[in-house]
Amino acid sequence: MTIKRREFVVGAGVLGVASVTGGSIAPQPASAQHAMPMGKKEAAQASPSAQTATSAQPQKRTYTFLNPDEAAWVEAAVNHMIPADELTAGGVDLGVAYFIDQQLAGGFGQGGKMFMQGPWHPGTPQQGWQVRLPPAEAYRAAIPAINAYCTKTYGKDFASITEDQRDEVLNGLSTDKVDSGPLPAGLFLDLLYQNVMEGFFSDPAYGGNRDKAAWKMIGYSGATGNFVDLIETTYNKPYTEEPQSIADLS
Repeated sequence: MTIKRREFVVGAGVLGVASVTGGSIAPQPASAQHAMPMGKKEAAQASPSAQTATSAQPQKRTYTFLNPDEAAWVEAAVNHMIPADELTAGGVDLGVAYFIDQQLAGGFGQGGKMFMQGPWHPGTPQQGWQVRLPPAEAYRAAIPAINAYCTKTYGKDFASITEDQRDEVLNGLSTDKVDSGPLPAGLFLDLLYQNVMEGFFSDPAYGGNRDKAAWKMIGYSGATGNFVDLIETTYNKPYTEEPQSIADLS
């Protein structure tokens, strides 16, 4: 399941990129403690354009929910879905893995806005989340099962296999060929894809979309709420102003 950049943007629908659908974690203060590296990619591996898009060194942040094995899995998945190229840095360096961790550690991960009571009967795709596991427990249950499948099939866990093999695993999740524990594989893949999109396009205050790279890539203005002063000067012209985040307006 090779997800090209253009396909990822189209899948996100661009609409509502400033919001975090389903997320509930509060923006992280700039003074938050940083400990775990957000990526292992050397700076020399990034293209010049990608380095320009995120010129400062990636922040090092402590994961709140993910344990080391889970963090390695999520980082591998995130960088596979958002690889570094001429448009942006890779997903981990953009903070997407950290965003997912923070969401899983908060109300979203605990299913705070989900109906989590039985009865538990198989549902249709149109009925939404129909399992008893909240998102955080879904990640915790699915990742070891997927790693076990990878070890049995390839002799290595998901974080250590090749990109082509990761394609096979993700394709296998989409068709329920790959075991994801008590969670239907297709449902876990949908959850992962949703969270990666949210981390890529959400306001940087939530930990992802570092340096507003995704917004700059698609020409999105961000949290700007009033364009009245720009109507006369920018009418029928490209909008070239820097996007604004919640932090810029506070």
